[in-house]
Amino acid sequence: MSALEEAVEKVAALLDDPEAADKEAALIVIKMSRSLVLMLAKLELLEMANHFQRATTRTIEKASESRPARRKGGAWLREMSPEAQADLERREEEINGRMWTTIADALSDYRENLRMEWTRELLDSFFALPDGTRVAWGKASSDQHAIRIDMLLGNAAGNLETAARHQVAIETLMSNGVSCLNELEGVSP
Repeated sequence: MSALEEAVEKVAALLDDPEAADKEAALIVIKMSRSLVLMLAKLELLEMANHFQRATTRTIEKASESRPARRKGGAWLREMSPEAQADLERREEEINGRMWTTIADALSDYRENLRMEWTRELLDSFFALPDGTRVAWGKASSDQHAIRIDMLLGNAAGNLETAARHQVAIETLMSNGVSCLNELEGVSP
């Protein structure tokens, strides 16, 4: 086992006792080589940057989606009448409801056919909650499993929404005869 793997195992084993974990983690870090500490710091910063980039991209995608566009004379118009806006919101609520029903049905179908073998390896492995807390499978409460389910279902919905945006992008490319979205005329600022 490498020094990195050993350190990760020791810290993971202490997650149930945060005070001891902080002290033990400090002792482990003190014993690590400078290059190993720097590597861990770089990995953590990279993960944080990736998380921030995903969140930023999602915000931009949602903002672009919330400004429905219609094409007229080569220009993209962003204004809608209150009636059209209300109709759009009603349709979005219907679509959202159908999406959640479909996700719930798919989860139920999968669950009905799932057979788990509760191995020591699984029970000793960890999963993350939305707040970043890591929980061992074998020590997780039903509330923690429920929180994880909500997070995963939210991710599933977000993935479907993002996949739909990419489908619209492909349709736009094909219908406009361009190879990338940057080639479109009249793109909003």
